[in-house]
Amino acid sequence: MEKVCLLLRVSTSAQDYEYQHSTLTELCKRKGWQMVKVFANKVSGAKKNEDRKEIVELIDYVKNNHVDRVVSTEISRIGRDTLEALKTIEILNEHKVNLYLANYNIETLNT
Repeated sequence: MEKVCLLLRVSTSAQDYEYQHSTLTELCKRKGWQMVKVFANKVSGAKKNEDRKEIVELIDYVKNNHVDRVVSTEISRIGRDTLEALKTIEILNEHKVNLYLANYNIETLNT
């Protein structure tokens, strides 16, 4: 069974990431993926990675634990700044962790 982490983000404190959580939890059940950790935050996606607690914690977790995939609804949950999103994807790729974007049914690595 593949081990996955969920990455959830909303931009404002008035928003709720329950939809993302329930959608991705159901996806993991259908795919037979074991959800091992959820990283979530209410923060602007335009911030630098080092200013986003959930990204820092996700990267640290991936570096120190076996994870097969990170699952998110869409690329904007990773970041709205293209270079910051690419930095995160590059780190995941370096650690052989596939990023799966559920709304588009795409992934960064061929597994």
